[in-house]
Amino acid sequence: MIPRYITSTYIFPTGRVNASTSYVFVYQYSNWTEAQRYCREHHTDLVSIRNETENFKLQSLFSYYNTFWIGLYRTRSWSDQSNSSFSNWRTGQPDNAGNSEYCTAVSFSDSGKWTDKNCNTALPFTCYSALALSRQYHFVNESKTWTEAQRDCRQNYTDLATIENMEEMNRLINTVNGSYNGSAWIGLYDDVNSWGWSLEDNDFYQEGERDFRNFYHEPNNAGNELCVYMDYNGNWLDSSCDNYYTFVCYDGRVNASTSYVFVYQYSNWTEAQRYCREHHTDLVIIRNETENFKLQSLFSYYNSFWIGLYRTRSWSDQSNSSISNWRMGHPDNAGNSEYCTAVSFSDSGNWTDENCNTALPFICYSALASSRQYHFVNESKTWTAAQRYCRQNNTDLATIENMEEMNRLINTVNGSYNGSAWIGLYDDVNSWRWSLEDNDFYQEGERDFRNWYHEPDNSWGNNLCVYMNYYGNWFDAPCDIDVNTFVCYDGKTFEFT
Repeated sequence: MIPRYITSTYIFPTGRVNASTSYVFVYQYSNWTEAQRYCREHHTDLVSIRNETENFKLQSLFSYYNTFWIGLYRTRSWSDQSNSSFSNWRTGQPDNAGNSEYCTAVSFSDSGKWTDKNCNTALPFTCYSALALSRQYHFVNESKTWTEAQRDCRQNYTDLATIENMEEMNRLINTVNGSYNGSAWIGLYDDVNSWGWSLEDNDFYQEGERDFRNFYHEPNNAGNELCVYMDYNGNWLDSSCDNYYTFVCYDGRVNASTSYVFVYQYSNWTEAQRYCREHHTDLVIIRNETENFKLQSLFSYYNSFWIGLYRTRSWSDQSNSSISNWRMGHPDNAGNSEYCTAVSFSDSGNWTDENCNTALPFICYSALASSRQYHFVNESKTWTAAQRYCRQNNTDLATIENMEEMNRLINTVNGSYNGSAWIGLYDDVNSWRWSLEDNDFYQEGERDFRNWYHEPDNSWGNNLCVYMNYYGNWFDAPCDIDVNTFVCYDGKTFEFT
């Protein structure tokens, strides 16, 4: 029996080329060994927490859960054999009470503190999957026939969802759980007495990937049932293609990855659009229930801000979408002057039409093939010690090439600190340069970006290293002060899926 997943699968960049990490919380009480076995069978392993950034990500995802297993055990080694000096023990732990507590549990409802436990204790657990180019699914909360759903997916994405194995199946379940409780079309259909996938691209499939099935006492073809839907638990059932169900699309477009940047700068709609187009791709668009859910999970604590919908209910980037999430009574175009759209995810993500001259913060999006990953480390070190740490655990101290990277770094560390953090810039014989010296890393002009704030002023006479403040402004300072936290950069690129 497949355990019921309580949360979504969360996919994060790992900092390695063409790789990402997904976290899956499994609400099935198991001892540590059973949990490890399950994770290795269905994913990669029990979750490892290598640094402050990963701890913060997990805490933001699972803050409402009490104690569950992680991959740390016995001699304080990780189940997947990864190395890390990071620890977050509760006061008085580990104590190995009764000389029998060799496994580790974490509670993110208690600030992510770790405790050692008897390995036979039954707890839920978190797995991770290290995935190469994980697939992206979009749940569409509109009822259509199978053919209409196929047409919609091909028009807006790639095709109806194709599932190749149980791990993909679990990922799909977690994509749609919480979004619906009924039935959703997938891409499988009966094509002249053999089941085939709607997506016909031969280059898409590896050996055996067309053959995965997850039928539940099916197919029974109880009267011309030639198309397949999945229920809330991920079981597949055949049905008449003319029935109306919600559906799940697969998005395999090149460069389909998206990052979101919240800009806390009050601007009218046109100013917000201009800023997003200059520094990113455009004002954010919300094409479907999945994107609405992602944005709500990221920005649930914010009130009204601009999105890209305007005038005749068109999106700023000219994309097409039939989704709407208007607050009751909206749009009302009060005073015949409300042509732009704001959203409040603290109000269930409801939209309101507003006067375009109203000043609000806003969200930009970037359509990226790849981007860089930063890790905030909440330990105070000198610049040299921070550099050593980053080179040992990641790649190097943070390198920033443009304002978009700068905004991404700000969003990485905001909420984690409110002081100063070292980055990789330093003065090397009267010229500022980056700690990361790999010539293959930089394209033309990328070494030259600076974000100084009335700096550098060399006020102490030996201000040879650089830190950033809470707002991302840069300052020079002596390299040997150890009051600054720091930001590491991991890997050259990552796939943001």
